[in-house]
Amino acid sequence: MFTENIRQEICQTYLNTRLSKRDIAKKHKCSLDTVKRVLKKANLTSRYKCEICAASLYKQSLRFCSKNCYYKSKRKYSECLSCETALEGRSQIKYCDTCSVNLTKQSHKQIYDKRKQKLIEIKGNCCEHCGYKKCYAALHFHHKNKKDKKFSLSGSGLTGHSWPAVLKELEKCQLLCANCHAEIEEEIRQQV
Repeated sequence: MFTENIRQEICQTYLNTRLSKRDIAKKHKCSLDTVKRVLKKANLTSRYKCEICAASLYKQSLRFCSKNCYYKSKRKYSECLSCETALEGRSQIKYCDTCSVNLTKQSHKQIYDKRKQKLIEIKGNCCEHCGYKKCYAALHFHHKNKKDKKFSLSGSGLTGHSWPAVLKELEKCQLLCANCHAEIEEEIRQQV
């Protein structure tokens, strides 16, 4: 039976030295199970703790108990910058999932609007057939030769490709208003 002094010595040896539990048992001439029991009773099951949640680690070389704690350590923010809810999981770095989706939609819309406006300015700001120029939303890009078309210059075609690729595709197009575009497309359909 151990006295309280010996128990304290075991705990101090464990905390102050890099000795393993087995070496501590040899030093104090007791069994490994006894050392484990004494340390467990003193809530010293591991001297290594996770840097985020302070959970016990089984190896000195580890810094985190899980991938979740590792990703939390990489995160600069603990709350969503938009709605201030707590961030969780790997993908949430600045924004929660809901805000991230909303911001992505907004940024794609802004990129689309800016690029379309620049392309319309490059093509002369009006329909090449009738001269319409009141509303940019009513102006479309029509590919002169469908076989040369790599992607459409609407929607994801403008946001999903690099600016040089968009400019290269613009060379194959003409700027038409919605009415003229519909008439030309109908003529092409009737020819086929």
